[in-house]
This record gives sequence, structure tokens and C-alpha cells, in this order.
Amino acid sequence: MSFYDMVWKENEDIITKIEEMPFIQEMYSGVLTDERFFYYIEQDIHYLNDFARANAFLLARSVNNDMLKLFLDSVLGCFKEQENVHKKYTVLSNFNATGHFTPAYENYRNFLLKHTSTSDLPIAYASTIPCPWLYVHLGKKFSEKEFVNNKYEYWFIANCLPEVEEFLNKQLRVLDKFAKDYPACQNDMKHVFRQALFLEYSFWNDAYNLTTTK
Repeated sequence: MSFYDMVWKENEDIITKIEEMPFIQEMYSGVLTDERFFYYIEQDIHYLNDFARANAFLLARSVNNDMLKLFLDSVLGCFKEQENVHKKYTVLSNFNATGHFTPAYENYRNFLLKHTSTSDLPIAYASTIPCPWLYVHLGKKFSEKEFVNNKYEYWFIANCLPEVEEFLNKQLRVLDKFAKDYPACQNDMKHVFRQALFLEYSFWNDAYNLTTTK
């Protein structure tokens, strides 16, 4: 079994919890309120800027040209996501930023920037993988079902486009190689992977509850 298959299987409890949380279920059924969805989008705009910074740290620490290109594509992908998904909902809809941050966003930001700048490279990399992997997973899982007049349909479909899944597969192969080349880091890689999944849950949960740091 590959390292990435193993780590996903070990975290099926939190992944199922995410699939079943009100934010995801209501978005899939199309009943999630604009207020909650737009609050999530606002936080995600901030998050993607920081996720780009986190991948820029990895970019600077690259040990070969293949890794350099992968991390560069990860940085650019953050802005592509904003163009493809965020812009569709913020420009074509009645979006107004609140100017607030959620505790989950700030915790996730600090977690990513700390690990990608200071942790051993395999551990740093493992901290970034749950986000893209979870989005592809949710997109595929829910896009298999029929959407009926659901304004959030595009969110699910855009997150599992063939080119998005293809890039994720490249990322997972790198994760597996890190685990094989640095066996002493595997436990810490698993630890940060699980931490990131809990932060993903908290991110959507805070958006759903309109939680602020103020």
C-alpha cells in the first residue's frame, strides 16, 4: 500500500465527518444560505493567498527541478482557483466582504506558514496536501449525484476537473516519494496531515456558524 493510500485510510473518520457536516451537506442540497457561503468564500480568498505563500516556501526549498516546477504550479494554482471559482460567485452574485476573520482561518494560516518555513521538507509538504486532496475528493463524491437547480453545482464540478485531479496525482506521488526517502519523518508527516484535516473541518464549521475572532 502506498503511503498516501495508508494516510487517507487512517483518516477516514475525519473525512467522513467533513462529508457529513452541515456546510457540505447544505451546499450539496443547494440550501446553504448566501451569508454562510459568501463568508466561507471571503475566508477562502485569504486562505488561498496564504496557501500560495506556503507553497512559495516549499518552492524556495526545492531540491530538484521537478520539485521546483511542482511547487511553482501549486502557487499559480491558488490564483487560478480564485479566477475560476471565487470570481464566478463574487462577481456574478451579491457578494459583500465582512472584513472579519474566523479563528479557523487564522489557525490554519499559522499552521501552514510555520510548517512550510521551518519543518523538515517532507513534513512541511505533508501539511499542504489535505487541502487539494479533500477538495478533489468532495468534488468527485458529490458530482456523481444529480444536481437540480443548485447554484453550488459549479463549486463541486470545478474542484474535480480532469486537469485538477491529474495535478493532485502528481502531488500524491511526491508525497509517497518523500515517505519512502525519509522514513524517519513518516510519523510526523501523518501527524500534520491529520492536523490539517481537522483544520479543514474547522474552516467550514466556522464559516457555517459565522464565527469571528472579534
